[in-house]
Amino acid sequence: MLCPNCDAQMRRVYENTVLHQTRWHCPRCLHEEFQDLSWHLALWKRKPGGTGHEVLKRLSFGSRKQVERYLVRNVQVGHVTWFDGERRCSVVLGK
Repeated sequence: MLCPNCDAQMRRVYENTVLHQTRWHCPRCLHEEFQDLSWHLALWKRKPGGTGHEVLKRLSFGSRKQVERYLVRNVQVGHVTWFDGERRCSVVLGK
């Protein structure tokens, strides 16, 4: 990971596997940054009359595999969109 201030290589100084967070430190400019390693899932439902969507539920998971398992077990019909770079998934429920 490169420092956003000086483009030096940052080093990982702390990782919390329970909260899925990592802290990075830049040795050149002493910048510190936290990175959320969680995957976020948003479940949406269609509004009546086709006027848009509304959020039903927002959930966080430790990995993409856990999100996939949740979807297999709990979502029957939905349009799934993965945003790998942002570590999130969006599902529109219904047909």
